[in-house]
Amino acid sequence: MVIRTLAATVLAISVGVANADQDRWSYFDVPHMRSGAYRPEASLMSRNALPLPAPNKENNVGYLTVRKNSDGTDEVSLSVEMGRRLVCAPDDCVVTISFDGKPAVPFQGTADKDWSGARIVLQDAKAFVASARHARRMTVNFREAANGPATYHFDAAAPLNFPPQVRRLNG
Repeated sequence: MVIRTLAATVLAISVGVANADQDRWSYFDVPHMRSGAYRPEASLMSRNALPLPAPNKENNVGYLTVRKNSDGTDEVSLSVEMGRRLVCAPDDCVVTISFDGKPAVPFQGTADKDWSGARIVLQDAKAFVASARHARRMTVNFREAANGPATYHFDAAAPLNFPPQVRRLNG
């Protein structure tokens, strides 16, 4: 059962990512990885050229994700693709985010064990959501294990605003 739920969740996230647009929040009802219970999720994609020397230039994809928990709280995370690992140690896990060009706000983060260093969960989800509800551009700075400092730009045609109904992703 756990394997089936895990496989369904990975499939649902993959489908959600494939349906995500770079310039707008995408809203889905996604199964929770452990419980299988569905919960609303918003995801915003960023494609960035990594700051690497010319021969190693690569593009990378990152996601800001807001998940609604059954207890009414939100969970906000930053994740990256292509096997990248984010630096997030218990005493050193800060992500700074500038909303619409305003001074950057530091967010403490925690590593998520399920994602093997490819995802950081922000501790102050309430502050992030409050700012994202008014922002169309977020500049996110963090550290990547292989390349050091990284900056991702997330642009949205409209600020974060969960609709009353979201599309359910079937696992």
